[in-house]
Amino acid sequence: FLGKDKTHKTAIPSDADYLDLWKHFQQDAADIKQKMWTIASFLYTGLASILGYLVKDYGILRSSWLSPSIIAFISFSGFTASIYGKYMLTSYGKHIQTSWNRANYIRDNHLIYLNLIWYLGNPKTTISQDKIPDETKRLNIILSVFKVLFFIVFIIALFLLVKASSCECTASQN
Repeated sequence: FLGKDKTHKTAIPSDADYLDLWKHFQQDAADIKQKMWTIASFLYTGLASILGYLVKDYGILRSSWLSPSIIAFISFSGFTASIYGKYMLTSYGKHIQTSWNRANYIRDNHLIYLNLIWYLGNPKTTISQDKIPDETKRLNIILSVFKVLFFIVFIIALFLLVKASSCECTASQN
């Protein structure tokens, strides 16, 4: 704050200021967490749709595949989307955890009355050393399953493409 004499004056924050700041970080974490779940739902729906498309239209569960080159491209796209999804969800998770840590720091060090209610008489630290919350870890596990499935389909499609091209080479030599 600058007064008329242009000197810097510092104001001592009140409990109400700390409470507002704590509310801000709590709300920020809640908003980002909601967005993360929404994005994860859309991402999982899209990845499951791609797998369903590969099963229904290209018969990846049958012994003979139609168009292995298209299957390889689609599965590689799904694999890439899974990798990007993990990066995206991890970024959201880091933002959530940072906001929670800031809110917890404010609560633990400046809002003694709120701290007593929060802990209900059990004072244990709540600042997490984890970089991402448990919810994000679970969402990333589901993405890893999709990633592995797409990778397996991609490798099988490449194998079939190599096998088909080697068969064409031997047939043309005869």
